[in-house]
Amino acid sequence: MNDRAVKANLSRAIQQFNNQEFFNCHETLELIWLNQQNNERDFYRGILHIAVSLLHLSHKNLNGAFLQIRKAERRLQSFLPLYCGMLVEKILWESKILIFSFAQNKTKFYNETSEIKYPHIIWHESSFQN
Repeated sequence: MNDRAVKANLSRAIQQFNNQEFFNCHETLELIWLNQQNNERDFYRGILHIAVSLLHLSHKNLNGAFLQIRKAERRLQSFLPLYCGMLVEKILWESKILIFSFAQNKTKFYNETSEIKYPHIIWHESSFQN
C-alpha cells in the first residue's frame, strides 16, 4: 500500500473513530497494518486496539475493554506522545481514563442511560509521514 493510500485509509479510520464507528475503524486500520512491513504495524495495531476497547465498552464489556486497552498501551509505547501527526498519548490516556472511571463505579456503568462521551483522535494530517 503506497503512502497516499495509507494516508487516505488513516483519515477514514480517524473519521470512523471520531464518529464512534469503532468496528468500521477496526476494519479500516486492519487494511493498513496488514500491508505494513516495519514497526509501524504496531502503531496501526495499537490504534486499532483502542477502537476495539471502546467498542467493548459500548457493549458494556469491561473485561474486553481492559484487555484491548492493555494491548494498545504495549503497542503504542514507542509512539508516544506524538506520531505521524497524531496525539497518540492523548487518545490513549483519555480512553484509559474512560474505561477505568467506569470500572471504579460498575453500578453506574451498567445502569448508565446517558450517552458516553468517547474521546476523539486529534490528527494533524499535514504532519503525516509513513
